[in-house]
Amino acid sequence: MRMTKWDRIYLFLFVATILSVAGFMVLLVVPTLEVFDFETGESSYRTLLSDGQSGLLLLYLLPIFLAGSALLASPRYKEPDKAAKINIWLSLAALYLFIGLQIEYAGIVFVPTVVMMTAAAVASMVSRKGRRGLVGSEAESKSGRGGGKRRRNKG
Repeated sequence: MRMTKWDRIYLFLFVATILSVAGFMVLLVVPTLEVFDFETGESSYRTLLSDGQSGLLLLYLLPIFLAGSALLASPRYKEPDKAAKINIWLSLAALYLFIGLQIEYAGIVFVPTVVMMTAAAVASMVSRKGRRGLVGSEAESKSGRGGGKRRRNKG
């Protein structure tokens, strides 16, 4: 199987978007709303779709839009520019706020999205210009053609 050569930041954002869509689907399918009937004293659980909570459905689309906007702002094959990095950090701050406000009800479903967005934001701050590894580096070459102690010509 051939792996794509996506940038690591784009890969983190792609996984964050997929996880936010999966979290939204979980909220649509899994019964999370507790409905209590005062007359009979029974409680039952319903899904967001069956209860008709369109406001909550729109609210839970927010992580998808935030992760998707950061994904669309960053380039796929190269390091993101300054505007894309700002978009990633602002989306991350909004997601942290969302999780903080919604943690009691269903915010926990979107925690993997926030983890991947945090990884992308931190990766956008790490510079990759100076580190190329041992390949092509003269100072760490083991072939004896450079970087070592210079001998004086005493003769």
